[in-house]
Amino acid sequence: MTLLPPLLILAASAVLGIFLGLSFLRGVRKPALIGFHFLLGAATLETTAVVLHGAPNGEVATGGTLGNVVLGLLAAALLTGLATALLHAKRNVTGMMLVGHGGIGLVAFALVCVWAIRG
Repeated sequence: MTLLPPLLILAASAVLGIFLGLSFLRGVRKPALIGFHFLLGAATLETTAVVLHGAPNGEVATGGTLGNVVLGLLAAALLTGLATALLHAKRNVTGMMLVGHGGIGLVAFALVCVWAIRG
């Protein structure tokens, strides 16, 4: 299955993101894990782009508009997560941005699952 690598990386990023969100609610920041979460998100974006536009083995996922929407949502989640990490000093702003980041990421994950099922 062509979409398995991005789906697995995104699932790992989502699980880590949930853990980091719970840590944030407890008032604990884990900068190393935040950085790893960012790297997983960037890897998801990259592998999804490669799958959509053509993998090295010549396989191309038939995504069409759904694939482009997923790429846009993954990019938006990556950028909002980066902005949240950069603005962490203002707790109220950070909380609202984390909710947006998590929501965008959740929708992206759901659409990747739908894309994988549609095949």
